[in-house]
Amino acid sequence: MFGIVEVNEAYIGGKETNKHESKKKNTKHKMTGGAGKLPIVGIKCRDGRIKTMVIEAATSENLIKMIEDNIIAGTKVYTDQNSAYNSLQKYYHETVKHSFGEYSRGIVHTNGIESYWAILKRGYYGIYIFWSTKHLPRYINEFQEWFNMKKLPSLEKVELSIKQAVNKRLTYKDLIYATAP
Repeated sequence: MFGIVEVNEAYIGGKETNKHESKKKNTKHKMTGGAGKLPIVGIKCRDGRIKTMVIEAATSENLIKMIEDNIIAGTKVYTDQNSAYNSLQKYYHETVKHSFGEYSRGIVHTNGIESYWAILKRGYYGIYIFWSTKHLPRYINEFQEWFNMKKLPSLEKVELSIKQAVNKRLTYKDLIYATAP
């Protein structure tokens, strides 16, 4: 991706307060609302394209690697004030400081990717209710592709979906079992 891009992370999973005591997790994401949730990171190009992926942890190392693997050096990258982004050196990097009530400064904002997270989370809470760790990448990809195809005519969306499904078989055994025997 290139041009102007927004990068942000989100956490997917149920609220810890709604879980049974034996299911609650005490993780390092507790202060950010990510306790017991799975981190995902998203890159949204201002031209409308989006790229999302599940990451092991929202650490500086993981976030910077994802950015370097998907964004051309020299690109304008806008993030929130998460200190994990501080070591972005190959990019023109600016931040908005949400903790100070700053959500945009001219064209510097992360509103596009945050709007995408709102759509994705409405799908999670309103349609699916639960996404397993095993299948989270599939759900994330579904929303990503839906978003990236939103401006295409319906027939083109169907044709593209069929082309992308060729030779991608998901067996019942793979779907149900954690590891297929």
